[in-house]
Amino acid sequence: MTFLFTPQVSAPVVSQLGLVAALAVHDAAVAATGSAKIQIKWPNDLLIDGAKFCGILAEVLGEGRVGIGIGVNLAHAPEDAPYAVAALGAGNPAAFLQQLMGALVNRLAQWSNGEGFAATRQDWMARALGVGEAVCSGELHGLFKGLAADGALVVQSASGDEKHVHAGEVRFSSLERIRNDKR
Repeated sequence: MTFLFTPQVSAPVVSQLGLVAALAVHDAAVAATGSAKIQIKWPNDLLIDGAKFCGILAEVLGEGRVGIGIGVNLAHAPEDAPYAVAALGAGNPAAFLQQLMGALVNRLAQWSNGEGFAATRQDWMARALGVGEAVCSGELHGLFKGLAADGALVVQSASGDEKHVHAGEVRFSSLERIRNDKR
């Protein structure tokens, strides 16, 4: 599904919408399954037992419009993915969509065009995969310390310096451990 928005905020604040959407999917998934094993992988993939069941893509479409595409494996997961995938197990797509829309309305209200991002950030961190653990993004290696005030991934290097990652693929040691244990 894709949701379209016209937020009246600057580009850096728009980037927070992916985190907002990830929280909404988390809320809907927990409500649909009752599972406490659902985590968010920065910035906006959702995992259950270390396997991805949802991906989110936020994209600026021009003229102040933002599209947020959300793909959820409800009943089935692809068999040929290059990484571990899962199905959420919430069988009724219409019911899940209703749950998701309600959760998205609530999370957007909390975010309040970025003014409420501190609460959004706190909630996101409570559901995050790998906080305090080793993380890699390109050539950057260190510990995942949290989210910056703008939603960037904060990585502390071995020297103690903190670097902010605003985009890109990240690999978490905890996720690699989970995936290796399942092999």
